[in-house]
Amino acid sequence: MPHDKAWQRIGDSLVEMTKEQENKILNEPLFINDDWSARTLANASIYDLDENAISFAKEKFIQKHPHLLPEYQKWDTLTFLNKSKLLINGKVTTTAILLLGKTESEHYLQPAVAKISWILKDEKNNEKDYQHFSCPFIMCVESLFSKLRNLRYRYIKDETLFPEETDQYEPYVIREALHNCIAHQDYQQAGKINVVEKKTGI
Repeated sequence: MPHDKAWQRIGDSLVEMTKEQENKILNEPLFINDDWSARTLANASIYDLDENAISFAKEKFIQKHPHLLPEYQKWDTLTFLNKSKLLINGKVTTTAILLLGKTESEHYLQPAVAKISWILKDEKNNEKDYQHFSCPFIMCVESLFSKLRNLRYRYIKDETLFPEETDQYEPYVIREALHNCIAHQDYQQAGKINVVEKKTGI
């Protein structure tokens, strides 16, 4: 195969690339700074954020950064939101609405869908129950977690006759999975997060 030409694959065939396609590829920017999560929303304000969600975020922030407590105690809410990068120079970001926004503020994110759905199915894959959760996502994780069955298992160790009890799943594992779904969802695909729980013996 000669290497003095540019080639491209179309289906199962390798064909010579057109000059137009070659120029298009060569002129593509090497780096596109298009971080959806950091976009600011011109018409949104701090009043579109939920006060309880902000208080919860403050509580978790200082648990994570206790060394900042002396400085943190001097911050007002706007300073906190800027310092935690939920606001950029006082402007509300998509992340701020997603994590802290009032339920009625989710329209700022359109066409993105700010929804997490819990769906319970039986052994035949029939839907038995469901619930939808929306902004603020920082609060709805616990609400969704409370819907999940985490059965208690009892087992007896070899060296004793007394049963031990343990959860089917470690709660932090479920929470981490939910947090990862929220953090890594591609909201620009306009899809929602589905948490499907299978229940047998209904």
